[in-house]
Amino acid sequence: MPLYEFQCFECGLKFEKFAKAKDQEKECQCGSMAKRQQTGSFSFSFNQTIRDPVPQNTGVASIDHHIDRVIGKSAEMSWAAIESRNSDKREVMRDYQLDSKHAIGIDPEGHYRPITSQEIQASTVARNLNNKAMGVIKRVPKEEREKRVHIKKVD
Repeated sequence: MPLYEFQCFECGLKFEKFAKAKDQEKECQCGSMAKRQQTGSFSFSFNQTIRDPVPQNTGVASIDHHIDRVIGKSAEMSWAAIESRNSDKREVMRDYQLDSKHAIGIDPEGHYRPITSQEIQASTVARNLNNKAMGVIKRVPKEEREKRVHIKKVD
């Protein structure tokens, strides 16, 4: 069965549905009948398994297109910011001849800088403590961890 596009003139919803070639109307979510739109191409579908996340489909093509563009722009800006931060870190490591990303800190203005030996020591202690705590947590079964969590109500 081919996939057709339908438009509801009562609520404005535009949606796709599988329909027989003779079907000119399909019931919309609002209860009124939506008319089949003329399309310039013929579409069909094979049975397929979807393996990746599927983008949101509101049924209104212009909204879906806008959402996809916003998501794409957000991802582009996020990756640009990540690359900029990584570039700044590499520059500090090169300029100060640092061999570890753990030897870099960030100042209140948001600039990367080499950290002092005292800060490195404190960071190492904190990282080791965290690793030890995570090891203990992993050994305790999840059900037991959930029983141990007690939230006290503060009046």
